[in-house]
Amino acid sequence: MSRDKAHDNIRRIRKSLGLSQAAMAEELGIGRTAYINFETGRTLLYSRNLVKFSAYTGISESSIICSEFREDSEGSLLRDEGGEQLRMKAVREDYEKRIAELQEKLAEVDASLKHQIQVSESLIKTNEFLMGRLDKND
Repeated sequence: MSRDKAHDNIRRIRKSLGLSQAAMAEELGIGRTAYINFETGRTLLYSRNLVKFSAYTGISESSIICSEFREDSEGSLLRDEGGEQLRMKAVREDYEKRIAELQEKLAEVDASLKHQIQVSESLIKTNEFLMGRLDKND
């Protein structure tokens, strides 16, 4: 893997976390310029910053350097080589999104059923009333 790919990985990982360069620098406890130089390759990749970045993201240093990361269609980060943890995160997020959508649909169906029950109960009462009136007329 080229040196540029490793720095691209660092950028992609940071973006997947939703952090700006300044915010990541703050999270790592380093200066903004130091972080920018680290991410863009102006400083050595093998530094304390890589150790801090790895610890913060939970992604091993070797994975950051040796794997290739990409984003899926929803912007979630996937590691092409052995990225089970990141893939699982994307799957989990998709699962949670689908569960939320299904819960919303279930709430709509529940409200519709309650309305239908009320209408049915009203029709039953009307039917009973009319049947009682017919019985009186016979």
